[in-house]
Amino acid sequence: MSEQVSEQKLKANAIGVPGAIAMSIAIMAPAAGMIFVPEVVAQHAGPAVPLVYLMALIGSVFVANTIVEFSKRLVHAGSFYGFNTAGLNSTAGFLSGWLLFAGYFVFYPQNLLAFGPFTSAVLATHFGISISWWVFTAGAAILIWFLSFRGISTSMKTDLYSVTFEVIVVLIVVGAIFLKGGANGNLVEPKLFDPGANANGLGGVFYGMIFGVMTFMGFEAAATVAEETTNPRRSIPKAIWGAVIGIGIFFVVTTYAMSLGYGATHASDFASATAPMDDLAGRYGNSALVGAIDIAGMISAFAVALACNNAAVRVIFAMGRDGILPKQLGNTHRRF
Repeated sequence: MSEQVSEQKLKANAIGVPGAIAMSIAIMAPAAGMIFVPEVVAQHAGPAVPLVYLMALIGSVFVANTIVEFSKRLVHAGSFYGFNTAGLNSTAGFLSGWLLFAGYFVFYPQNLLAFGPFTSAVLATHFGISISWWVFTAGAAILIWFLSFRGISTSMKTDLYSVTFEVIVVLIVVGAIFLKGGANGNLVEPKLFDPGANANGLGGVFYGMIFGVMTFMGFEAAATVAEETTNPRRSIPKAIWGAVIGIGIFFVVTTYAMSLGYGATHASDFASATAPMDDLAGRYGNSALVGAIDIAGMISAFAVALACNNAAVRVIFAMGRDGILPKQLGNTHRRF
């Protein structure tokens, strides 16, 4: 075992900007975020769902700017732990590290457990294959361990392919809705950005933002792979901005298309839909597109779990290396 233990540092130049972007976007979950959250936003904001996501994007940009400025000055696998230790003190850093770890650690089993039942349901619904959910959950856990053990490069390639597939499938549904002009045959609908279009006015929009902002969670994760990224003081800011702005625009465009698909005057149908993305894929596409959306959601859950596992491990590694936690947690494998 001692021959496998290396000095307490991570492998430099293991990934580039695309890999760092994949780290952030995977946790933001482009497909899962659009499959499960917009209908909840519609319950409060009515037809103004894209307005909620636009405001969430603007708010996230301000938060991202702070993280970017820290990332330009400090390259640290502990992310917020390292930033707050340097900017405030070790106590603030310790608390930040535990909170960050807790956030990633909670998302990891949550998405891992979601992956199993969702995969089982997708196979049963679309292919008539019946396999118990725990088989997929256990298999995903083993695969995530293997990918993580092999190093960040392998993990981020997997996440990059996953999020690319997710985005493409969702954009196909968006394109199908736009091609047919939505429910009313008109691509321009001002009510979708009007806070007064719902019964609760701005209050409903702000309430919806609670869920809208949650969809942006994870964009900061690129900072945890800073020590393994080529030219991190330039690459990590690019990765964070790319994730926030790129996926933020994707969220706004997708929710605009979804709202357009139901129609501004039928926002209640959007809000009450059990699986609106599936519903719209069926209305404006076909059964194959519905199946593709379900597969994208399944892959999205796996990608989130993989990225969260990698991020959580790096925060704990950084705290162990600095002696805040047992030093053994700061060890790395000599080869991987």
